[in-house]
Amino acid sequence: MDGTGPGTSGGPRGTNGNRYFVLLGVVSALLVYAALQLWANVGSKLTDSEGSADPRTVWTLELSSFAAWCIVVLLLWRAIPHMLPPRRSWPVAAVLLVVGAPIASALHVGLMVGLREIAWALAGGDYHFPEGMRGFPYELRKDIADYALLAAIAAALHWYMLRPASTAGHGAGAERVLEISDGNRRIRVPLAVIDRIEAAANYVEIHAQGETYLYRATMAAVEAELGPAFARIHRSRLIRRDAVRAIESGQSGDFTVTLANGERVRGSRRYRDALA
Repeated sequence: MDGTGPGTSGGPRGTNGNRYFVLLGVVSALLVYAALQLWANVGSKLTDSEGSADPRTVWTLELSSFAAWCIVVLLLWRAIPHMLPPRRSWPVAAVLLVVGAPIASALHVGLMVGLREIAWALAGGDYHFPEGMRGFPYELRKDIADYALLAAIAAALHWYMLRPASTAGHGAGAERVLEISDGNRRIRVPLAVIDRIEAAANYVEIHAQGETYLYRATMAAVEAELGPAFARIHRSRLIRRDAVRAIESGQSGDFTVTLANGERVRGSRRYRDALA
C-alpha cells in the first residue's frame, strides 16, 4: 500500500496525476509572482535611492529575504495538515494559526539575517540587523500578510489533494482501491482489506489491517462510491460485508457485529436490514 501497487487512481495520467499537475501549476505561479515582486522591490529601492545604493547590496538584501521565505514555506506546508481539522478542533486550529504568525516571522527574520551575515562575511564585511531585535516588530507587521496568504494557499492545496479519488477499475479483474493522502505520501488501500469506515467530521476514518487512515469524504459519498460490498450499520459507520463473522442482536433492536479481525462493532436497529 505504498502507492506502487495495482489500481486505477494514482497513475501519472489518472486522477492523482492531475492533482499533482494542479499543485505544480500553483507552485509555479507563486514562484513567478515572487520573482516579479522581488524584481519590483529591487527596482523601487534603487529608484528611491537616486543612485546612491549599490545594486549588489540591494539584490543581496532582497534575495536573502526571498530564500528565507522559501524555507519557511516548506516548513509551513508540512505543518498545516497538523494544525487543521480533523486533527484539531476549529478553536484549537484558530489559535495555532494565530500563534504561527510570529513563529513564521521569527523564522523568516532569523534565516534572512543568517544568510545576510554569510553573504557579508564572504565579501569581507560585517552585517548588522537594523536596530537588533527592536526591528522585529517592524518585520512582523510586514510578514503577517504574507503568512496569512501562504497559510491559506497551503490549506487549500492540502484540501484539494485530500479529495476522494475514483475507485473504479480499468477493465475486468482490476483491483478496486481507495487512494488516500497521508502528509506527502499517497497510500493505495485495496477495498478487500478494509474492515470498517467511520465518520470523523469532514473526513472518514478507514480502518484496514490494523491501520487507520483519514479520507476526505462524507459517509454518504463513500457508501455510494463503494457500492454493495459495504453495509451501512450506523449513520456514522460502514463495514465490509465479507469481514462479518457474527451478528448479535440486543433487546433494543441494536446489534453488535463481530468482524474477521475480532473487532466488535455496534450497529443501530435502524440499519439492521442492511445485513439481511
